[in-house]
Amino acid sequence: MTTKVGPREHAIGLHWTQVETPAPFVDLPTLSHNLATMAERATEMVVDIRPHFKAHKCVELARMQVEAGAVGLTVATASEALALLDAGINDVLVANQVVQPTQIEKLAGRSSEVRLAVFVDDPANLSALATAARKKGGEIGVFVEADSGMGRCGTGGPEEARQLATLADQLDGVRFEGVSAYEGHTTPIEDSRERSLQTREAIEAMIGSAEAIRADGIAVATISAGGTSTYMTTGADPRVTEIQPGAYALMDVARRNLLDDFAIALSVSATVISRQRTRAVLDCGHKAICSQQAPSAPVGAWGEITALYEEHLVFTPTAATPALGEQVRLFPGYGPMTVNLYDRLYVLSEEHVVAEWQIAARR
Repeated sequence: MTTKVGPREHAIGLHWTQVETPAPFVDLPTLSHNLATMAERATEMVVDIRPHFKAHKCVELARMQVEAGAVGLTVATASEALALLDAGINDVLVANQVVQPTQIEKLAGRSSEVRLAVFVDDPANLSALATAARKKGGEIGVFVEADSGMGRCGTGGPEEARQLATLADQLDGVRFEGVSAYEGHTTPIEDSRERSLQTREAIEAMIGSAEAIRADGIAVATISAGGTSTYMTTGADPRVTEIQPGAYALMDVARRNLLDDFAIALSVSATVISRQRTRAVLDCGHKAICSQQAPSAPVGAWGEITALYEEHLVFTPTAATPALGEQVRLFPGYGPMTVNLYDRLYVLSEEHVVAEWQIAARR
């Protein structure tokens, strides 16, 4: 019987089937290919890459992205920003509003040491950031977030954006850096032409805010936008200076269905725990793999998935294998939420574990 290691034991040197299931794996050659491909595309488009950390929450992977040419990292939360700063990555954009006083205080406390910026869409929040940074002797960069049609956060139009940028330009403790928006409502569109068309419309909403600010005599150094499935459109617009793709590094089924630029590097292992009649069951349910944006998929042709429960995945086998007790791997439907289910990633090369990466910003 093959000895297996548990999720809190070291696995370096072992074959992936020797790690207890369910467990998340990253194929290192595929990951390296994805990072190099994005770096090459960005160079061709003459645009900076600021990858989104929320897609993997892993410091080691973030360092690889910086080594591949990223100018810094984008994060979704103050805790993600602090995890990167603690790891020595000193150029971080919080692509979100930070309003809790304790979180503002923590970021302000680091603002004299690093290049740190956040999104703003409210004057009171902007003033609170400035006050906290001044008290700490630092300065926080701010991006006016424009609502590009997603209907989430962001200013309501060019005039609101102009007023907010004017206030940022006047306040000590903050520095106005630019305008940003996320065209998240266009990223799932399956038809690539329609996705590109609606992405361009979203960009125009953001550019309108930038132009209103510039008309007031305020420089807009950076215009930042773009996700993995829209980077080709946002990055190709000469007015956009920076893109924020996240999923491209690890990829998942949802993004693979939208573009073929990158391969899926992330998988989750599972064990066949039941074989009854024409069905089989894996120990890999919603608590182990996320199928929110697309159904998860087998790595290989071992079966067709028919149902997903809290702790079980049911599938119809394509042959006599996989047998009871055998291990298989699956590609997650949605990678970022799958990663957030685990404490670490097992890094594979030639099907053996060569490294273990902690999910430093898991929550």
